[in-house]
Amino acid sequence: MNQKKPIGQFVCPTCSKRFGRKGDLGRHEKLHTGARPYVCSDCGKAFAQFSGLKTHLNVHTRVRPFACNFEGCDKCFGDPSSRARHRKETHERVGAFKCPFPKCKSSIKRRSAFTSHLRKHNLDPLTLDIDIFAPTQSQMSVKSTSRKSIRGSMAESLPVQPHTVVKDQFREEFYNRMSLHNFHPSFLKK
Repeated sequence: MNQKKPIGQFVCPTCSKRFGRKGDLGRHEKLHTGARPYVCSDCGKAFAQFSGLKTHLNVHTRVRPFACNFEGCDKCFGDPSSRARHRKETHERVGAFKCPFPKCKSSIKRRSAFTSHLRKHNLDPLTLDIDIFAPTQSQMSVKSTSRKSIRGSMAESLPVQPHTVVKDQFREEFYNRMSLHNFHPSFLKK
């Protein structure tokens, strides 16, 4: 019969953390010693593990081997943590703005970034049938009951109840305030 090694057979003498393989323990022990034997020949940055140096070299070569595997996304990254951050912030964000453009799967947290994104598709955020001014999950908590939960300096001047659509009031207030600063919003469509 095949006998498996007991899990945690190798124990770190410094912190008592257990490892199933001797190599994993050796790699872990470098955290305690501070040893960084793998040095980048281009910039001198040192790493505890060879894999860290190998990934770092992509910064200098501009190689981006870590592709986002989300359907319809063709972005690539130099390291796996940047790819993971991209997936979390772009494709998996709860309460984010979803792009209405066909074949675009973007999901963007910040309203300003979302409106910029829409313009890349030649879409005017003020004429679309989406509510870019409504507070989303990322701007307003579900349990919120005050106007303080709506971001922006105009929140106090709006007659807003939590979880209501504020697009028309916001647009009206926006135009009024811009006219006070000699800004002519005629290029913006209602």
